[in-house]
Amino acid sequence: VSGTLNPATDLPDLTSGTKNWPDPALSSPAKLDDLWHATINGRGAFVNAADPQQFTDGLSAVLTDISERVASSGNVTATSTSLTSNTLLFQSRFVGGNWTGDLVATRINSDGTLATTAAWKASEHIPVAASRNLYTWSGTAGISFQWANLSTAQRSAIGTSATLDYLRGATTGEARNGGSLRNRTSVLGDIVNSLPAYVGMVTDLRFERFTWTGASTYQAHRTAVASRREMVYVAANDGWLHAFDARTGEERFAYAPTGAFSTMKLLANPEYVHKFMNDGSPVVAEVHFSGAWRTVLIGTQGRGGKTVYALDVTNPDSFAANKVLWEYTHADLGQTVGNPVIARMNDGNWAVVIGNGYNSANDRAALLVLNIANGALVQRIDTMQGTSTSPNGLAAAEGVDIDRDGDFDYFYAGDLLGNLWKFDLSNSDPAQWRSAYGTVAVPQPLFTARSSTNAVQPITGGVSVGFNPADRKLWIYFGTGRYLATSDPGSTAAQTWYGLNDTGSSIASRSNLAQRVILQEGATGQGDNYRVVSKPGDTIGGTSMSGKRGWYMDLLSPTAGAEGERIINPPALGATTLFVSTLIPSSNPCEPGGRGWVLGVNPFTGGR
Repeated sequence: VSGTLNPATDLPDLTSGTKNWPDPALSSPAKLDDLWHATINGRGAFVNAADPQQFTDGLSAVLTDISERVASSGNVTATSTSLTSNTLLFQSRFVGGNWTGDLVATRINSDGTLATTAAWKASEHIPVAASRNLYTWSGTAGISFQWANLSTAQRSAIGTSATLDYLRGATTGEARNGGSLRNRTSVLGDIVNSLPAYVGMVTDLRFERFTWTGASTYQAHRTAVASRREMVYVAANDGWLHAFDARTGEERFAYAPTGAFSTMKLLANPEYVHKFMNDGSPVVAEVHFSGAWRTVLIGTQGRGGKTVYALDVTNPDSFAANKVLWEYTHADLGQTVGNPVIARMNDGNWAVVIGNGYNSANDRAALLVLNIANGALVQRIDTMQGTSTSPNGLAAAEGVDIDRDGDFDYFYAGDLLGNLWKFDLSNSDPAQWRSAYGTVAVPQPLFTARSSTNAVQPITGGVSVGFNPADRKLWIYFGTGRYLATSDPGSTAAQTWYGLNDTGSSIASRSNLAQRVILQEGATGQGDNYRVVSKPGDTIGGTSMSGKRGWYMDLLSPTAGAEGERIINPPALGATTLFVSTLIPSSNPCEPGGRGWVLGVNPFTGGR
């Protein structure tokens, strides 16, 4: 049975008003048209079963759409990410269905409260298409995002010049204006997982106390850029890394990594199904190379692709194509959902240190070190862990400067197979950088996270490191669990919060750690939920720290047991308390999102 309308060709005329919807009371075919009308109004997808193969393909597309919504459900709220500067709170938002986004700045009052109205909304300050400063990478240099500048391969990925104009923000080709491209209520795409990065005055890191090249001119650099325009950078799933004026919300420029091109063109399709495109959080730092200090932004596509890119944002008012430093892609590089680390290394150069992420071509976990000036691969440290049948990937790394000379010596990162790795980069020769334990051919992790039933616990949320001020011992903190694939929300496997003391040797198993337990869980008379965790000396979960290499706490409710609770972000170490947020995904796929707890413990005992 078919309707009177053709979904493949009639939508532009219907949305522009040149063709009307038929009356469903007049015929059965018109009733099918009415079903299609309902799916459009509800931002759904219409699948007609008249042709079996078409029905199969259409149903697959619908399931893919559902998967995308579930996969991003951890942030399906009014605010997906936020950042606070001295006087403004920046909150990124998105609307599912039409997949638009926004970055909203709200003023912070002197008493710490928020203003009731927004200072600005970025969606209202995107310049017209012809006036936007948009850039990408040619393969060897930065270029303006214009059809004439693109290579044959890039044009093929984009499709047509009309699509490029659409991606620049032109609305003339949209169906509501007589064209055939998807209508948008806003040019700014959805911002789901990207945390905004605020860049203003340079923090005083007192580099002048060191003797390495550039250290003595750091304060002069701070003075030189003290009055530069304050900016906030954030990536969106329209493919762009947007650069907004932090005071006005005006978009000053934007950058699209070439790895996003093939999915960006899908935005113009009236039947668009959500895709991640440029979803990573930008990281910004002051670095020194080629005889000068610069402010460099490192971005990744996150869940949207397998590209790392670098921009020189020292002076946002003079940003141009030549300020695009490099892009990096490689068979080792997967989808990097954690933040890169920008650090000075023991070879005297500044670098980007990054876990290789997930779904890489070789399925192994590796630490990648890139030269920040040109994106060259300085060193790749392969863990030798992962196969096509048991794919692996390294989460975000965290570094530590053991000897406090300004150069990072060791990095820690976890992988999908539960391994917590320690990488030794303390040598001045990058060829000597390697896993701290085992050999180059057979590296060994610092620790492998396994549950009480010996099940592997994936480490995806990153790690935090810190020193115990009482004895200067180094501690590494992380939690286990994953929230990456569409099947992950339904898992109820037991996950754990860990605190490890790195004394210079690997840790055999959780038997070398003190156990902590969630003893109580309930609600106060005021309706607030609470948990009570054990401490050393308690009858239950009170193992002494004597002779132990750390502690662990299984995320098991004392009333409900295993609920699928997991940790997908790094813990935060305060002055006297270690905090972590947990996630318990909703068991109902039609109600994406979930709930969780914020837990706080003694960092060095794991107890209350």
